[in-house]
Parts: sequence; C-alpha cells; structure tokens
Amino acid sequence: MIKLIDPIEHLLNCIKKKYPNLKCLIQFDSDYQKNNNSESFANTCFPDDGSEPVITIDGTVPYSASLELISHEIAHVICHQELNQDLTKCSEEEAHSSVFKKEFEELHLLYSSTYKNYVDSFYL
Repeated sequence: MIKLIDPIEHLLNCIKKKYPNLKCLIQFDSDYQKNNNSESFANTCFPDDGSEPVITIDGTVPYSASLELISHEIAHVICHQELNQDLTKCSEEEAHSSVFKKEFEELHLLYSSTYKNYVDSFYL
C-alpha cells in the first residue's frame, strides 16, 4: 500500500471540519506570473454572479509555500462566505482586515495543533 502524508490534504480537512459549507475551487497555474502580470503568487477571484470563488496558486512556487498561500487565500473565502464580507470590489487594506488576520491565524493554529496526530495516524 502506498501512503502519502500530504500537508495540503490535512489543511483542507481541518478547514472542512470547521467550515463544512465553505465552497471554492483551488487551482495551480504554472503560467500564473505571465497570465496575471503580477508580483503576487496567489489570488482569489470572487465572480460577480455569486458562483464559487476560484483560488489560483502560482504552480512554480515550492510545495512548502503552497500551504501558506492556500491558507491565506482560504481565509479570504471564509471572510467572504462565512462572515459576509463583500470582497468583490474592496481595497487591499480592506481585504486584509483584522478579521482576515484572525481567521488566517486560527487556520494556522488548527493546522499546527492537529498535524502531529495526522502524521502519527499513518504509522498505526
């Protein structure tokens, strides 16, 4: 049997437990920098029609950085869907409010506090 200890899977499972109704699509784009003419490595698009947000991660970043980027962008989705903040047309400062920072920190705590048990479960 092949087993994969996947930090991203663990992060997403933590989020699903805390926010079971959260909906979004996460995609990796190896041409992200070229396609977005941006210095960032990820973004979240909130469609005007209210459909699922799309998180795009630069596919060229190291795997270890992807975890941080996904957490950051998911915190935006949480603020938008769960906390009813309209992030469709807000400034960078508004998007990174104290509420966002609190959610982002809580994701880190939840992930960190449960990761050892996740890893240990593969060895039982």
